[in-house]
Amino acid sequence: MIDEIIKGDFLPRLFPHASRSIHEFAEQEVIVPKGPRRGTYFDCQFAPCMNFVFDAIMDKRWRKVAVVGPTQSGKSLVCNNIPMLYTLFELQEDIIVGIPDMELARGIWMEKIKPVICSTRFEALLPTKGAGARGGVPVAIELGNGAFLRFMGAGGGDAQRSSHTARIVIMTEVDKMDDIGEASEEADPVSQIEMRADAYGDTSKILLECTPSSEGGRIWQEVTVLGTGSRPWVPCPHCGRYQALEKKGLVYDSEDALTAEETARYKCAHCESLWTDHERRVALKTPLLVHKTQEVDETGTVIGDEPRTKTFGFHFNVLYSPMQSIGKTAAQQWEADASEYKEKKKAMVQSKWAMPWSEDTGPDLTCSFSFLNTRAKGSQTRMGKVPEWADYILMEVDVQKRWLYWHCEAYKHDGTSKVIEYGITDIVDESDRAIVKALDQTNDIAMEGWQIENDQETLVQPRLCMLDTGYRYDVLAGWLKHHTGWFGVKGTGRGNRVRMTGKKAIFSIPGILTVRPQDDGNRIWFIDVDATKSIVHDRYFLGDEQPGYTDIPADVTRGYLMSITAEQRVPDPKGDGFVWEKVRRRNDYLDCRSYGVAAQMYLAEKAKKDGDRVEARVKHNIRREKGGDKVDTRKSFLAPETKKGPRRQIQQNNWLNSTGRYF
Repeated sequence: MIDEIIKGDFLPRLFPHASRSIHEFAEQEVIVPKGPRRGTYFDCQFAPCMNFVFDAIMDKRWRKVAVVGPTQSGKSLVCNNIPMLYTLFELQEDIIVGIPDMELARGIWMEKIKPVICSTRFEALLPTKGAGARGGVPVAIELGNGAFLRFMGAGGGDAQRSSHTARIVIMTEVDKMDDIGEASEEADPVSQIEMRADAYGDTSKILLECTPSSEGGRIWQEVTVLGTGSRPWVPCPHCGRYQALEKKGLVYDSEDALTAEETARYKCAHCESLWTDHERRVALKTPLLVHKTQEVDETGTVIGDEPRTKTFGFHFNVLYSPMQSIGKTAAQQWEADASEYKEKKKAMVQSKWAMPWSEDTGPDLTCSFSFLNTRAKGSQTRMGKVPEWADYILMEVDVQKRWLYWHCEAYKHDGTSKVIEYGITDIVDESDRAIVKALDQTNDIAMEGWQIENDQETLVQPRLCMLDTGYRYDVLAGWLKHHTGWFGVKGTGRGNRVRMTGKKAIFSIPGILTVRPQDDGNRIWFIDVDATKSIVHDRYFLGDEQPGYTDIPADVTRGYLMSITAEQRVPDPKGDGFVWEKVRRRNDYLDCRSYGVAAQMYLAEKAKKDGDRVEARVKHNIRREKGGDKVDTRKSFLAPETKKGPRRQIQQNNWLNSTGRYF
């Protein structure tokens, strides 16, 4: 009875139906829940360019509003959260929210929508039981004023997208929704969800938001082809001429990332004066909205007709965001340009410049098992010997509970590589002694070395040996102290909860690796495996004449190729670049190869800095005399005290190399 009285009489008086604009509603009701402005009321003048989105929502000319913009710019708050709150609490109407998958509904509600509501006085209208109150997937959430928020997913059958209507529809991550599901026999999910508003005619409003994927992607087509293709123009602080802010206007000294950040300026397209970051922020205060069919003349007047369309398409990039300095943008761009990591370049194009990734910026390639298997079948090379072109060889070891996965590959200084041999050393039990014994056996393999093609007398040992220390660090750290040439590795990245520990870094390649001495005396390599795995996969697509080309011998096994492709890059659900997703359990050789890439880049960088292009064959060869004993022509680069044992016949009895049943 009390609940009925509250909902029926008290709450309507507390929250009377009003006709404020969305601008007024946002400034009077919405408190920013996250970020540097957390806890403050939303201010439309903080980022004036975003007001154009609010203007379009209120403008009856536009039936659809499509927005493309950078991540971490307030785009989600302006294009999704505030319009949702305005519809549910100011207009007191139902709303449909389209998402890529219904499994994301709970996360979007709990992490993005509910915190914004909880920061307002409308928290009293949140459900206390049922959908949206606690756990589960909140398909339909009924609020205290009677309005419903309904989630509709792109996946699954058509029925779940055809049972409800609403005047206002909001969709996020549109490009991830645009594929027709396997269970669908009708149009694409985006079109189906849009049609839920058709009954309301020109009074309906559809909001689309996404980071662009490709030129053929749904959001880019809606904004630039079907829509107005509108952008903000701002005045030059020196000459006063209006212009759109573009990537080509960002200038900086490209010596290194820090120098880029310190010297970054924006170059005026008219007078070529260099703006400071403060001047850019001042310019952002007085923007003009310019459609794709319009220009701005010398007097600051917009000239040209508006496009004949009912879709308002709005595009802006990171230079329009007052939350990021041009110095930081310049440093990020320098790192993307300097890196071999293709995904870093792609993330910069899409997530900061809000531009589609096209064939001009680089192909979007997936390193699949079938692709590598096809390459291996057509290969003319075989494993077992070091190619004559090699400058050195590397060995990497991935430590698991029952096995050590070891991997040896030949490298040129430019990154060209070929796998020589790989295998598994058993760990008979979980004791410290068993782990040490397995490490010693693997070290014996490295000490014995590998023959060079067409040279029966020369054996080559690894230039560096990389040992993954993520498992049983206490045992591995003690072993490393007594084995020169072996280095401990720890993988970092989005999928690895590893913090860099130890003393001040003694070596670093930004975005790739950092070497830090530890309190126990070891030097641990902290490797960004997200970056190095991407380099591993990207290099498989290079031609045999290109630096970094990876040769796949014809006799590699199915299990090896499946391990290399056990993880794939997928778009980050948060819209910021990409993340790695396991598609098979055993990814050990991919981990090994990612450590090898870091070691190769370390040697290349070290040679560049020291001016010392080390010839591995001269300094690290062990030569044999025909019919005689082994002659060590140098002090062993690896552990001289390790007792040499018989070489294991890994390739013949390794279950990983003969079957794929564990994948």
